[in-house]
Amino acid sequence: LDDLAASHANAYQSAAPFPHIVLDDFLPASSIDQLIREFPGPEEIDWQRFANPREKKLVSSSIDHLGPFTRMQLAELGGPSFLVFLERLTGIEGLVPDPYLWGGGLHQLLVGGMLEVHADFNWHDHLRLHRRLNVLIYLNPDWRDSYGGHLELWSRDMARCERRVL
Repeated sequence: LDDLAASHANAYQSAAPFPHIVLDDFLPASSIDQLIREFPGPEEIDWQRFANPREKKLVSSSIDHLGPFTRMQLAELGGPSFLVFLERLTGIEGLVPDPYLWGGGLHQLLVGGMLEVHADFNWHDHLRLHRRLNVLIYLNPDWRDSYGGHLELWSRDMARCERRVL
């Protein structure tokens, strides 16, 4: 992780429209496979569902719904080694993970779903801390361009898409 942070820090910090990095194959394929196997389907757990019918978004921030490998992976991502990696990558010191997974956890969009252009919240009421980073891990190993559904990074005024990530 030290080498990865050192080799990508400049790219992260100078990226437009805001600091970010895309790291393909960050986790080993075997880990992704296990996470996919444990990922609950739309009817398997009590997902939080959103009122916007276009989103078709399901969210669970409860660790009770997570398989043992997924729990271990989340613990690793909230642990000291990964936090030090993120601090070195981003230049942001004193990062604290969110043990409540508020805005985190498992997310999925059903077929035909989409999220509107938005900025995520930046104040965590319960922890009384500013949310500084999001780490997104996509579990779609065979996603094709023809499906659409790119992650789009928009200008700060949300007027134009400046980067699309398959």
